[in-house]
Amino acid sequence: MTYVKQDPLRYDSFYASPSTDGRRIYCVARSGKVVALEATTGRIVWTNQVDGGGYTTPAVSRGVVYAGGLGGSLRAFDAESGAMLWSTQVGGRILGAPLVVGRHVFFSTKEGQTFGLRTSDGKVVWSLPFGRYSPGIATRRAYYFTVNGRLLAFRGRGTKHAPVARVTPAVTSQR
Repeated sequence: MTYVKQDPLRYDSFYASPSTDGRRIYCVARSGKVVALEATTGRIVWTNQVDGGGYTTPAVSRGVVYAGGLGGSLRAFDAESGAMLWSTQVGGRILGAPLVVGRHVFFSTKEGQTFGLRTSDGKVVWSLPFGRYSPGIATRRAYYFTVNGRLLAFRGRGTKHAPVARVTPAVTSQR
C-alpha cells in the first residue's frame, strides 16, 4: 500500500479514478498533486501539480499524461519524468476526464465549455459552447459527445460515411 503525502503532516486523498499505461498508474489528488506510481510495486516515481484542486481522471496517450485542475488549466506531463510539457488556461473548473483522439485532447469545464487542444502544444483548435463533465468517446469515423442531455455525433475529417446525428432523450412521465 502506498500513501501520498500532501505535506509533512497530512496525507492526500483521491476523488478521481486512476489511469495506466501498463507500466505506471497515474492519478490526481484532491490537492491537485499528479502522482505516477510503478504499477508492480506502488513506488512513487514522480509528482507534479495541476492548478487548483484535482477531481479528474488523467488521460494517458503516447507517453504523455493529460490532467486538468479546478483552476481551469489542462496540463500535459511527460509520462516518464513528470516534467510539464505545456499548460493551457481555458477558465472554468475541469472535472471530467480528458479524452485523447489522435492528435487532439478533448475536455469540458463545469461552466459549460468543451475544448479540443492539439496534443503537441496545447493550442485550442476546437470548442463548443456547452459541456460539463466528460466530453465523450470516439471511433475511427466519428466523435460522440454527451452534453446537456444530448448525444452529438461529428464525422471525422476525411470520413465519408460516418453516422452524424443529434439524439435528444425522450421525455417520459412516471405515474
